[in-house]
Amino acid sequence: MDLKLKASDLWKKVSKYVFVGVGSLIIVAILVAVGWWYAGKKVDETTERLRNQAILNNRPLYENLAILNNTAQQLEHQYGIQKNELDKLRRNQRGGVDDAFNNPDKKVAASYFDNTIDSYIPSK
Repeated sequence: MDLKLKASDLWKKVSKYVFVGVGSLIIVAILVAVGWWYAGKKVDETTERLRNQAILNNRPLYENLAILNNTAQQLEHQYGIQKNELDKLRRNQRGGVDDAFNNPDKKVAASYFDNTIDSYIPSK
């Protein structure tokens, strides 16, 4: 019985502190959760504002980049067309001695030998 009385007395003395401690822990947990929520909201607003500001500040650069990209694509397309035409012309100009002599136009044979002589590099 004496042990029950001591436990009851102890609980009467300590219960107030236990309730205050548990209540303060709950209040701190709630304040931390509200702080995280508020800080998260503010961070999202700040990042959205900074992103919009960066987009507005860099819009001319993005537009110039888009124009340059479009121009580069057009130039690449034109280059491909011209390269194909050049390859086609080079294939038509090629030919051996037989092609040069069998051609009815004798200027072809003359130009073939003229090109052959012009491309000759004497060795030392």
